[in-house]
Amino acid sequence: MSLEQQLIERLQTLAPSHLEVINESAGHGGYFPGKE
Repeated sequence: MSLEQQLIERLQTLAPSHLEVINESAGHGGYFPGKE
């Protein structure tokens, strides 16, 4: 399991609704953390 997957699982536990927003944003091709 990658570090990213571990962080995602922890975020799902802490803030599942927030993680859904992150995944939705990441789904719009070309998204990278910190990229505006």
